[in-house]
Amino acid sequence: MTRLTMSEIKEVIRLRYINQLSIRQISVSTGIPKSTVSDYVNRFRITGLKAEELSSVSEDELYSRLFPERSMPLNRTFPMPDLDYIAREKRRKGVTWLLLWQEYKSVHPDGYNYTQFKEYCKKHISRLSPTMRQIYNAGEIMFVDYSGLTMDIVDRYTGEVSEAQIFVSALGASGAVFVHATESQKKESFILSHSLAFEYYGAVSKTVVPDNLKSAVTKHTRDVLTVNSSYSDMAKYYGCAVIPARPAKPQDKAKVEQAVQGIQRWVLAKLRNRLFNTVQELNSAIAPLTEAYNNKVIRGIGKSRLELLNEIDRPEMLPLPKERYQYREYLIRHVGVDYHVDVSGSRYSVPYKLIKNKVDVWHSATTVEIHHKGYPVAIHPKSKRGSTLTEHMPPNHVMWQEKWNPTRILNWAGSIGFDTARLMKNILDSRSHPANAYRTCIAILSRAKSHDKSDFNMACKKAVEIRAYSVKSLESILSSKIYLEKDEKNTAPLSNHNNVRGRDYYKEEDKCQS
Repeated sequence: MTRLTMSEIKEVIRLRYINQLSIRQISVSTGIPKSTVSDYVNRFRITGLKAEELSSVSEDELYSRLFPERSMPLNRTFPMPDLDYIAREKRRKGVTWLLLWQEYKSVHPDGYNYTQFKEYCKKHISRLSPTMRQIYNAGEIMFVDYSGLTMDIVDRYTGEVSEAQIFVSALGASGAVFVHATESQKKESFILSHSLAFEYYGAVSKTVVPDNLKSAVTKHTRDVLTVNSSYSDMAKYYGCAVIPARPAKPQDKAKVEQAVQGIQRWVLAKLRNRLFNTVQELNSAIAPLTEAYNNKVIRGIGKSRLELLNEIDRPEMLPLPKERYQYREYLIRHVGVDYHVDVSGSRYSVPYKLIKNKVDVWHSATTVEIHHKGYPVAIHPKSKRGSTLTEHMPPNHVMWQEKWNPTRILNWAGSIGFDTARLMKNILDSRSHPANAYRTCIAILSRAKSHDKSDFNMACKKAVEIRAYSVKSLESILSSKIYLEKDEKNTAPLSNHNNVRGRDYYKEEDKCQS
């Protein structure tokens, strides 16, 4: 059996017991083998826990309950279910595989597990009815895809022409469609279109079926499926599941392809001779035409797609969250010895006890959220300068933080000279968090007491020129008096002796200075 991460285990449990997906659907959505999904579902069932309780159970406790040290003997007596009876009952509305399996297990406690039971029964039913028209349950599925037909956007100032991508979604039961133009098919645009589709429908479908574009699927083969991390995060936020269409299986996305054809005919074709300067202008033109398309009465049914949406789909769909999903990216980072992690070139702190641990990072346009073993350990506002929280510091760093601040350091340095203040400013800007910078600045400024103020200020100026920001470097500059050297253009070459040191020397010392 494949061992799953705790995050994968929780996702399997959520999809099975909250979203009510089948073992096969969970396997398709997560890329985890069916046998592994079945095993973890059965292990969780035996624990007696409820899916709603997972947030209050620690990872260690959940793991110990899923994998108890004492192994239970397996009962290998498997009585066959009444296949003809199950075939008749499955046709009845509201009768699920889980209900039939529970009834079977109540009579045969030593019977097949859920997955094997379902496979035997489905094989029997397939022999009785080899073909079946696809019918979608109310509120169950939203299909999504992009139209192959794009729309031109002409820049009003440069005349440059770009192609707007046309996102189309269609609900499985009602067929209600949503259309949204974007500048690209990149992840952020793709996910925003989903959020707008849910808002248009006024609810969230239980599952979403995309095509295998890169913004949705990282890898999809016969054996492996990997859904893009940001796309998966969106699905978790809305409480739905992502089940990509199978490659080379057009029946998996027939509904949305039919919707795309309808949109091309009734929406995009009507806009073909209009000039649009922005995507926003195009969306403003698309909206009323989409509404008209959804209000068309469907031949043979006598109702429009919007009427079916209100009567059939929406009552069975998931409630819409109060806030729209905020797009964010996922990273895995190892905490450095300075108890910070790098996100887009900026440094963000975590509790210092997590040094050398692996953490999960989610970052949006406004926020950086860091998790360890499934629990949030730090939340920062996103900033080019990064962020360090006092509660993350070790006690000795907190002491420095409370006693010193940049203004106090710079005022002290300014009393010595302009170049001394400039060196302190550069040191403060160069360190990942203030505590380390304060120690270096104080150590340097303390040495000014034993030197002439003018000489010390010139030494600091030289340190700035060669970017030598350590205590040891400044001491070398002061002892060698290199700050007294004139520009090379006006000075004869110096003799080569041990007391003359160049730029590379101080750079190396900077690297060694902690």
